[in-house]
Amino acid sequence: MARRAATERADQHVLSALGIAAGKVLWRVFATNFGVVPVPVVKPLLLAVLMTAVLGAANVLAAVPALLAARSHPGQLLRAE
Repeated sequence: MARRAATERADQHVLSALGIAAGKVLWRVFATNFGVVPVPVVKPLLLAVLMTAVLGAANVLAAVPALLAARSHPGQLLRAE
């Protein structure tokens, strides 16, 4: 279980980094075709810190429903309906 969670977190970081890279490339193409100079405004360190904070918060918020679902017994809950 812990290995799967660690793998999913690593996947989130890799996919986020790929999304950022793709966004930079697409912005550069768009800005060049639009006739403006594609100057980066956001600093990479700030972006990395923000991405880590958002993914961490998402994992913490998802942990509560996951723990509640793991402790429930589906058979008993379905019979109660």
